[in-house]
Order: sequence, then C-alpha cells, then structure tokens
Amino acid sequence: MRGESALALHELIDNIPSAVHIAVPMRHRSRIGETLALSALGRYLRRNGRGGVSELQDIARELGALSVVRPAVEAVLA
Repeated sequence: MRGESALALHELIDNIPSAVHIAVPMRHRSRIGETLALSALGRYLRRNGRGGVSELQDIARELGALSVVRPAVEAVLA
C-alpha cells in the first residue's frame, strides 16, 4: 500500500512496506484504510503530546483538511 511507506518512514506503524512512495500527510486514509490511519494518528499524538495536536491542526488548516482531521483527533484522544 502506498501510504504505508510514509507511515513507516515516520515510525507510525510497525509494518515494513514492500515499496517506498512519497505521500502527502493525511491525504491517503482511503487507500491505507481508516483503522490504520487512526492507529498512526494515535501513535503520532502519543509521541508528540499536546504540541502535536496543535501542529497537526495547523497543517490540516493549511491543506484545507481541518474538518476531517479535527474529528479524527477527537476520536483518538477520547
């Protein structure tokens, strides 16, 4: 799966991808699956704490994806 190489690069999954691809953050959840995307998001937030939430929301706002990212962050933090 294409999104897995980006997640592995950032140490957000334990899987070793069969190929390496370049991906834009948070844009491939439909390709990698929502469960894997939420798992990676949870790992990112645990590693980066509250500062990670703020940074992620800033990036999502710039990419026009805040309406998708905000509920996912809230679900992972719940």
